[in-house]
Parts: sequence; structure tokens; C-alpha cells
Amino acid sequence: MDDLKTLLRNYLDALSDPTRANLVFELEAAEELTATQLARRLGLSVNNVYHHIRVLNRLGVLAEPRIVPGPTYVEKYYRVLPAITRALGPDWYDEASRELSVEERQVRWAAFCAQVGQLMLRAAERYAAMPPEVWERTVLAPKAGMISLRLLSERQYQADLAKLREVVHQESAPGDEGQQVMIIAGLPELMRIGPVGEVAGPPAERRAQGGTRDSGRRQSDRK
Repeated sequence: MDDLKTLLRNYLDALSDPTRANLVFELEAAEELTATQLARRLGLSVNNVYHHIRVLNRLGVLAEPRIVPGPTYVEKYYRVLPAITRALGPDWYDEASRELSVEERQVRWAAFCAQVGQLMLRAAERYAAMPPEVWERTVLAPKAGMISLRLLSERQYQADLAKLREVVHQESAPGDEGQQVMIIAGLPELMRIGPVGEVAGPPAERRAQGGTRDSGRRQSDRK
């Protein structure tokens, strides 16, 4: 249990930097990626990505990379430690932050706000880059997207939270177990939309197609 608490605390520390948080989310969504693929997804330099990977390794957040040797190169595929992924239940944040001071909580709260801002900016860029027919098929047709912007009084906010609690505690009807409640925004397929608006397949499909291999950028992944 102590080891698990340490893992969750380290994961929380990893998310306290918005760039590292985005890197972690990309890895969780794709299951594994090279440094070059991460750099392309996040609009960073490969060296910058390697810097954050070294920090994540020090925190123990990443598993040992999968090594793919080639004739003159070596590719490393990084992924989040499976033990952390399995431990991310509904109460993981409370568990990880239980012993933090008020000042430490404040720092992480500010970092999470910055992280949300980065995610929303990425969403704006990627949805805007999609052809209208792809956006309609991905977001509009399945009614998977939700964005609500309102200026709320404290009373309105409390009323909305009360309604949300009612929804969350309602017993699911047969077939509705997969429904989710989004408080701020639902961003459909954001983690599978590339910088130029293309939508990648699911991780298993990409692996079957060799989609996680970045042969055109092999030299960058030798580190």
C-alpha cells in the first residue's frame, strides 16, 4: 500500500507540470510512443521531450521502454507504468494529495488550471484543422461533444453541482454503463487527432499497421 501511495504521489507530481502532464496523457492514450512521435504530437523539440522523459523516469512514472533495434538505429517506445494506470480509480487524487500542505496543493491546483488551458488550446487547433465533414462525423453526428460556457453565481454553481450529484448517483439502466458525465467539456477523440486534423485509429489498430513506428525519424530515438 505504501508503494502504491508513493506511485500515486509521484504521478501527481508528474502532472504538476503542464507539459509533462500532456506528455503523460499522450502516452496513456496511445499506450506507447517514441520521443519523436511525442514531439510531433505536442509541438515540442525532441530534446525537450527527452528532458521531460528523464524527469518522469526519476519519478518512476514510466515503465522500461520497449527497445526496437534496427540495422543502424534503435527506437525506444515509452509508456506509463501499468501499476499506475491500474491504480487510477475515482479517489486517486485524494489519496495522492492527502499529506500535502496547503501551499503544495495550491501549486498543483495552479498547474492543473494551466494544463486545462493547454488541452483546450490543443483542442481548438486540432478541431479547426479538421475538414468539416470529418469534424461532423467525429463530434457533431454522434453528439459526443459538449462545451458550455457560463458565468455562474455561487448559488447557480451549487445548484449545478447538486444536479450533477443526482445524475452520478442514479442507477444506470441496462446498456448505459458506458455513459460519462463531463463537467467542463467533452473533447471527442482529442488524443487521436493529429496536429493537422487527421484522426488516427485506436492503439491496437495502429500497432497492427505499424503506426507507432516512426521510421522517418529513427536517428532522433537513439537516446
